[in-house]
Amino acid sequence: MKLRGVFRATKLPSGQHTIGTKWVFKIKRKADGSIEKYKARLVAKEFKQKYGIDYTETFSPVVKYVTLRMVVAITKYFGWTLDQLDVVTAFLYGEMKEKVFCAIPEGVEVDEDFDCFELVKAIYRLKQASRVWNETFHEFVCSIRFQVFDFDPCLYLKITSGECVLLLVYVDDALVTGSSTELIFCTKSDLKARFEMTDSGKCAFVLGIELVDNDNGSVTMCQRRYVEDVLKRFGMSDCKAVTSPTDISSRLIPSTAATKIDAPFREAVGALMHLMTATRPDIAFATDDKIDFCGYSDADWAGDHADRKSTSGYAFILMGAPVSWGSKKQSSVSLSTSEAEYIALSLAIQEGNVEKTAAVKNVEKTAAVKKTPRQAASSVEASGRPSFAKPVGTGMYQ
Repeated sequence: MKLRGVFRATKLPSGQHTIGTKWVFKIKRKADGSIEKYKARLVAKEFKQKYGIDYTETFSPVVKYVTLRMVVAITKYFGWTLDQLDVVTAFLYGEMKEKVFCAIPEGVEVDEDFDCFELVKAIYRLKQASRVWNETFHEFVCSIRFQVFDFDPCLYLKITSGECVLLLVYVDDALVTGSSTELIFCTKSDLKARFEMTDSGKCAFVLGIELVDNDNGSVTMCQRRYVEDVLKRFGMSDCKAVTSPTDISSRLIPSTAATKIDAPFREAVGALMHLMTATRPDIAFATDDKIDFCGYSDADWAGDHADRKSTSGYAFILMGAPVSWGSKKQSSVSLSTSEAEYIALSLAIQEGNVEKTAAVKNVEKTAAVKKTPRQAASSVEASGRPSFAKPVGTGMYQ
């Protein structure tokens, strides 16, 4: 922090206030759970920050799981390498715009003429710290001729002399892949010249997800350690495997009983939703002989016995790998199977917008094939009949 010039010792100006700090100690682990390194981090007590004085804007983008899966699929399809880099104390690079003062951290000695520090650079847990770092990184990456994708501001592309390189960023982690090893090397060199970085080489573990290469040339993204932790948390470490994740004969309906059931149901559902969003179904694909971006949608009809609402479902496949999926209960009661499937199709189209094929288009330099196969012929026919849209609603039809 001293080398980065994070603090400036000063006297607290009249009318200003200080925010507190504390030391946080953490163990960073590898994919197999073994210890990689011990970390000590000075963080701000951000709850004392005042809006409009200590900070204004706080939003910073976070990479979408679908983008990560797309990059892995593209990398595997073309046989590219996927390298991983980690920015050392990334937030300490961000220049502060607001005047923020903090109490002198525990264990730090300063001249008695000073009673606080002015933050020249952002420190962790400041409300604006993530945004300031993201702006700093984005500005530099654009200066070396990368372009950001509209559908995910954490994904960058650079094309030079017919070769391309993709750069995916998640806070202080960066993944680099591309068609040219020379271009990848130059990109990594540019990043290392600007930021202190740890080069881990081939990516095997990112965002808590393992990338496992299979003998048949495919790759599997899995969260084995996360699953084991969830099972342990809910006392199911010794549970038996089942062939299906749900019992289709069981239906949940609102309870009218006054008795409160003490069960961590919502906590368990939340843990499983994270798993579902990231890697379920597990991605396991073999290289194919064509580029393809396909979307599938379907719906049941009046499947919820309590309110007779239907449930939509969709999945998108890129180069043989599922990269995006979802299931959502519909907000209105459908009058027919066709209407339920039409609403499901609307949800799928919103997810599979044209922008998401941009990565494939730019990498291949040809238009990616985008298809939306559907099970019900009635919903296909309805998409060409404006009169059908009347009972469905403007939002769905658009």
